[in-house]
Amino acid sequence: MKRRQATSWWAAVAVSAAMAAWLLGTSAAWAADGADTSAGGDAAVKLEKQLAAAEERYTALQTEELELSVKLMQAQQQALAAVENPSRVNEELAKGGGGKGVREYRSILMASAAQWRAFEAKIKSLDGQTKTLARERDKAPAALQGRIDQLVINVGAKHRAVLEKIADAYDKVGDYRNALTINLAILNSVPEDKRAAERTLVERIATLHEKSGDLRKALETYLSVYKTVPENKRGGSERKLTEAIAGLCEKLGDPKAALDLLRLVYNALPKDKKEDEKQEKGLKDKIAKLEGLVAKAGPRPKSGRSTGGSNNDNGGGPGDVGGGV
Repeated sequence: MKRRQATSWWAAVAVSAAMAAWLLGTSAAWAADGADTSAGGDAAVKLEKQLAAAEERYTALQTEELELSVKLMQAQQQALAAVENPSRVNEELAKGGGGKGVREYRSILMASAAQWRAFEAKIKSLDGQTKTLARERDKAPAALQGRIDQLVINVGAKHRAVLEKIADAYDKVGDYRNALTINLAILNSVPEDKRAAERTLVERIATLHEKSGDLRKALETYLSVYKTVPENKRGGSERKLTEAIAGLCEKLGDPKAALDLLRLVYNALPKDKKEDEKQEKGLKDKIAKLEGLVAKAGPRPKSGRSTGGSNNDNGGGPGDVGGGV
């Protein structure tokens, strides 16, 4: 009887010890979970504070941008009013000439570019902060994730818009190299899978290459757009692009390629415009001129490359562009 009582007592002790161990383990687990939850909560609070500060900074920069835009626009309008022939001011700026009024207007534009540069440094800094927030996005509560996404989009778009204003100012004063550098940087910041939607930017870059004197690069850039255009639109709705490429081909000493392209434009004309000598006279005269140049040059070599020289520093023609477009 005593032996049975002792056995029962030891069994009870064992059960009590097991329960105590389980309780201790559970308490420790609860404590650890509590610590993790607390740490997670602290991180979320910190992230929300950083986000709120970035949003506040963005709002302040929006106000600053508006004030700067108004200030610079007024200064430019005032300077333009003092120009003798405002309708020719862009032409004079591109040539680097002009009278006192044009020179003062150029100075205002350059000052505007400098002030936008200073502002761009601020928005660029905020852009860096938002990208840091974006890297922490997955750790944030769902409510914060949406705010982070929107801020990243807004700040990125604002940064690009400011860069475009700077590039535009450089373009107006004839500083094509700086304008080109900025536009190329904008394009390079666009993900590869989204560049197809950047046609306007790519054509602007092609134009700046041409203004800078790099005709081959301009042609190459225009052709990157042209090859995406359906053939049945190349002479019609895409006439402006086709004529731009034709002009470059002619400058690069390839009148045959230029002629082929302008014939595409001519063939897309309505019948009445083809038959009326007064309509599209410029296009018809250009085609006639190119036909004369091609006839004078004779057949192309078997390689398909133009043997014609070039009136610029870029060397000979671009090759068989007409057959390739």
